[in-house]
Amino acid sequence: MWGERAMTWQASRTMISHASRLRYMQPLRASSYPATVAIPPVWVTSDAGPIILSTMSWFVRATGVLACLLALSGCARPGPAPDGSLRLADAVDIRTLDTAIGYDASSWRFERLINDGLLNFAPTDSTLVPAVAEALPEIEEGRRFTFRLRDNVYFHHGRQVVAEDFRYSLTRILDPQTASPGRSLYEGIVGARAFGKGEAGTVAGLQCPDELTFVVELESPDLAFLNLMALPFAYAVPREEVERYSASDWPGHAVGCGPYRLDVWEPGVRIRVGRFDRYYDPSRGILPAIEMRFGVADYLQLMMFERGEIDVTGVPLTDLERIDGDARLKSYMRTSADLTTAYASFNTEQSPFDNRAVRQAFNYALNRDRLVQLYAGTIRAARGVLPPGMPGYNPDLRSYTHDPAKARELLASAGFRDNLQVELTTRDRPAERRLGEAIQSDLRDVGVSVAVRAVSFPVWLELVNRHEGLPFTINNWIADYPDPSNFLDVLLNGRHVEYAGSSNRSFYNNPQVNDLLDRAAVMTDAAARLKLYQAAEQIIVDDAPWLFLYHPTRMVLVQPWLQNYHLHPVWTSREDLIWIEEVAQ
Repeated sequence: MWGERAMTWQASRTMISHASRLRYMQPLRASSYPATVAIPPVWVTSDAGPIILSTMSWFVRATGVLACLLALSGCARPGPAPDGSLRLADAVDIRTLDTAIGYDASSWRFERLINDGLLNFAPTDSTLVPAVAEALPEIEEGRRFTFRLRDNVYFHHGRQVVAEDFRYSLTRILDPQTASPGRSLYEGIVGARAFGKGEAGTVAGLQCPDELTFVVELESPDLAFLNLMALPFAYAVPREEVERYSASDWPGHAVGCGPYRLDVWEPGVRIRVGRFDRYYDPSRGILPAIEMRFGVADYLQLMMFERGEIDVTGVPLTDLERIDGDARLKSYMRTSADLTTAYASFNTEQSPFDNRAVRQAFNYALNRDRLVQLYAGTIRAARGVLPPGMPGYNPDLRSYTHDPAKARELLASAGFRDNLQVELTTRDRPAERRLGEAIQSDLRDVGVSVAVRAVSFPVWLELVNRHEGLPFTINNWIADYPDPSNFLDVLLNGRHVEYAGSSNRSFYNNPQVNDLLDRAAVMTDAAARLKLYQAAEQIIVDDAPWLFLYHPTRMVLVQPWLQNYHLHPVWTSREDLIWIEEVAQ
């Protein structure tokens, strides 16, 4: 899945005292508003209750607003929310709650709370376990999967979940009109391609022998397929509710069968989900509610955490040394070496990145050792596509060293001698902008002029999938499941380029690589299969459709009253399993 950010990098907090009691504030971005336009109201909560700050004109600076907030602040002892809810904050909104469309960590976080699938991943690892299914499926010949549904699963609007709901949801994914980024993942189902081409009215490989039996039949065996049945794309949604709304309105009225129901989603402001009392599994959905406020800058999130205003936050690198020296805060830190790769994609259909020598030159120009220093040793330099810990990871992969002379030689062979100008697009987060500046500096040293442009995450998502969209942009991919196909096939198989919403954001299309990936997908010999993936990865690295960057370490601070909080290798975190216990401070 796409990560909205791989790591938090915080701006200076010199104007703001850590003693302020600031809750759920939207950032005042003065530069975003013309002098004649008023800044929208800002919601703040003091101990006396909700307050709405009246609309303020351009001349009121953020420092003045913060001074007012400090005056309103109290000095209550940090502790859990009075109503027992989980309190979260982020700088940006989630993109969608439509399980057919969301393919990023922020959207999946809430889609997983509201919806449910036949299978799930275990609480602390990537082992597949039954969810709406009574048990793991019966498997015939490695390609026919029979799921038996529980008889006590209900949608939030009251109707029982039946097998037809799963057939509808997967058919919707495979419909080209939906433009689902998950479509290519499920095209191995019998009849999926014929349905997608309009040659059949149904998907033959999706069958419902009775109300509580669902059968999926594949064209060929696929060792990774069951993982796909645990992803949000395969979650059940009620057809009658989806079709009540337009495609753009449905996410705001999402109805699922998960442990939480959607209470409110105010785009750009907040989302709140409440516990669904008819949920079948008492081990999930323990907290009464989960709420996330949007528009809270990274530096404010840390301040709010230290004041006990939110329950979880990322660890900004600018504060890492301070946190490491504070025994109390350090005890709240959780870390995880994620199955994640950060990279910058080259649009191989556009000049100059349609030239292999240029792409290779950029990789030789990058000083990855300096990147590791820049990130305070919390990242590992990427040598290829697959992250360490992923099956098929090859420590002996032939890759790129920092060699500016080689970079200049390759650029000259491509016809560029100190005259190449490119634009690098980043998402509008301090960490990513700073990463962009590091790339800019290294490329400047070999005669390439890079203009760094930052855009919001929603704008970036809209642009990045267009063939004519972003020629050079930073991405990070978090594993959906622990299999090399989830990186190599999903991100780099040229067969996917034709689809709307394709995750092949380099539009890379090498027939030799496609063939290796297609052969690996249907191979049942696990060891031989991994060798094919390694062969494909070596060709990909040689072709350099990416600027290979790093593999991050996830770092979060978790309040001591949160119990059973896990950093998950697939789901990032499992908010559905948390409970709260008051602890002595």
